[in-house]
This record gives sequence, structure tokens and C-alpha cells, in this order.
Amino acid sequence: MQDYFDIVTEYEVLHHLNLDRAYDEMARGVKPDGQAICVEALGNNFLINYYRRETPGLRTPWEVDHILKKSKIFGAQRDLQEVNILGLSCLSTLAAVPFRRTPAFRSS
Repeated sequence: MQDYFDIVTEYEVLHHLNLDRAYDEMARGVKPDGQAICVEALGNNFLINYYRRETPGLRTPWEVDHILKKSKIFGAQRDLQEVNILGLSCLSTLAAVPFRRTPAFRSS
């Protein structure tokens, strides 16, 4: 469908895709005055990058090589009218890492 959705969303998927194609599809599906909202872990935070280097077994080599940088996000300007990045801190997530193997993180 073209120009159909008011809002298009994605959550931590872009770094697994061909970005040019993904941006094209988002632009195709969203109305001209609509929004595409993407939630991604970016590769610009030195603390998060340190954590990634210290925990190589938690992600695939593809994911490591394709973690998004701001420059890749701004590449969406080719297809979308306006691109903004809102940085959210992941420090609370990192604080939880030492507890990931405790009963508090086990699923039932």
C-alpha cells in the first residue's frame, strides 16, 4: 500500500536489513504528512560500544558489523521528508547486565 499509514513503526530491526530498501518501504507506506518512528540501538555511545566489545557472544557478527551510526540514520533523508534523532540513555539497561543470570531475569 502506498501513502496509507499515518505512523509506521519499527523496533530494533533496521540494523538487520538493507537500509536503502527499508527506508524506501517506510517512505512508500507512510502518508506524506505521516511519521516513521524507529527505535534502534545506535553505535555512537562509547559506553555501549565498550559493553558490546566486552560481550561478543551476546550478538551475531552481522549485528556487530551493522550496528547503526547516526550517519546511516540520516541516510533516510533520501526517502523521508525529515529525519530527527532523539537520543535516549541505555545506562539503566547496562546497570541490569550483572543481574541477567539471576532468578529476577528468568522467564516462567
